[in-house]
Amino acid sequence: MEVIKCWQCKAPMLSTHASCPSCGAPSNLVPAPAEDNESLLRKTALHLLAWWALILVLSRFSLSGGSLILLSIATSFYVLRLLKRWQ
Repeated sequence: MEVIKCWQCKAPMLSTHASCPSCGAPSNLVPAPAEDNESLLRKTALHLLAWWALILVLSRFSLSGGSLILLSIATSFYVLRLLKRWQ
């Protein structure tokens, strides 16, 4: 355990504390609880379903082929961003 100073009131506190005992400011060193893989997978599936539903709805209104290609590229980048967040 390491003794650090509070970022707000500069009082000494242990690095394992979630908040400062003097002023109650949250510690920046304690990591936020991570989401489990199942909830991330569920969110990703819902996001992808929403993207493809949007693409299907827009394609019903006779979008050109170029617009559909741009939407699919945007979807690919969105999926890559979500996959990076998992790692």
